[in-house]
Amino acid sequence: MRMPGWEGKAQVDVTFILHNTGKEQTVTIGFPESSSYEGIYFEMNNTIYDFRTTVDGVPIDTILQPLKEINEEFGFDKVRLWRVHFEAGQTRTVRSIYSYKPFESINGDWSVEYILRTGRLWSGTIGRIDVFVKSSAPVSGFKFVPYPDEYSEFHAANWEPNRDIVFGSNGYRDMALNNKGKMDDFWIERVRGLIFEFVDFDNDDFVDFYNQEAKTRRQMIREYIGSLGSKQLAPCTRNEIQTYINGIYATHGRPFQTKKWADFFEAKWWYQVNQNYSDSLLTPADQ
Repeated sequence: MRMPGWEGKAQVDVTFILHNTGKEQTVTIGFPESSSYEGIYFEMNNTIYDFRTTVDGVPIDTILQPLKEINEEFGFDKVRLWRVHFEAGQTRTVRSIYSYKPFESINGDWSVEYILRTGRLWSGTIGRIDVFVKSSAPVSGFKFVPYPDEYSEFHAANWEPNRDIVFGSNGYRDMALNNKGKMDDFWIERVRGLIFEFVDFDNDDFVDFYNQEAKTRRQMIREYIGSLGSKQLAPCTRNEIQTYINGIYATHGRPFQTKKWADFFEAKWWYQVNQNYSDSLLTPADQ
């Protein structure tokens, strides 16, 4: 995947090495697509551009047709089809090259993705997968393992395709490529992106999301608050900063004496008053 910044098109060059373990046969290969979507908060331009395919280096024709039955999980409503003949025990190389517009939301988030979950429709696992992502945009802020020449890589063997590969900003940074258990890093970046894009802390949906995650991932809150600098806090109002602070208290069940904050947190389904609360429950990082 070659990502030339959030403007323009993402370019994908994918090679499938397919081995026939059965008898001689001709199979139909399908490349699913979905229609574009335009909504209030984001739009998805799912159009595939300049699609071309080769089999063992020889170009072949494909046809695009609507799906008779749409899989609700994946949402694909059309598919590109072509036929490939396999001798018994033969290995063939199918290469597809295409481009498409990145996803972009109204708040400036962007991402490109490669759908792998459809591989579950096959039998068994993917024997080996090697993914290389190149971006001309700065990648130092992303939670991928850095490689020379701005490449990020993902490798796996006998892999069950239970997730997709996503490369982008804010909440999309390492949803898929991060395979090292650093979910705290993911939540830090996700909340940071939301906080500084949506600074309306009085919005119930936002604060409920923020504190729900705070309650379930206290390590995230400790690291997140500790990562804030004066420049990032400067645009925040006193009430917004107090929301940060009380949100940490609330994860420990602190009773609030002020009616404003008591009503505010008691309205949240996740908040439970701890009658035995004391500040000793706060870690040094919390303090």
